[in-house]
Amino acid sequence: MKKQKRKHHKGAALAPRLRIKTTVDFGEEGIPLERFDEVMQALKEVRLDLGSKASRGFVPISFDRYVSLHLKSNPTVDKTEYALRLRRAVDARRAGARCACGALIWAIGSAEVGDACFACITGEAWAEDDYEIDEVLGP
Repeated sequence: MKKQKRKHHKGAALAPRLRIKTTVDFGEEGIPLERFDEVMQALKEVRLDLGSKASRGFVPISFDRYVSLHLKSNPTVDKTEYALRLRRAVDARRAGARCACGALIWAIGSAEVGDACFACITGEAWAEDDYEIDEVLGP
């Protein structure tokens, strides 16, 4: 009896026993290639958590104090409407809202331009003496 050859179609899932087990050099042991995405995701999460907390450079300020400062600089802004937008942004940040780039949002900037992080709003990598609401910065 003649054996039939099976055709492998592009995009078809490989059976687990057919997966290639290769390592990428991450030290002496390396990591299995099939775990590479998992490792990269873990590294990305650590990087995002370190970069997105971005407490470096932020000056903590209370919610009410910032609303007062904002209204002093922008006298035509409606206090109630602005306070509601800022509270929504603060609540979103506390709930873990993230910018399109993956970093945690900047509550003060997000009240003005929508949910985004400090870097995406200002184009600067780190806050240098910029305000952020103290309740989102943590202990």
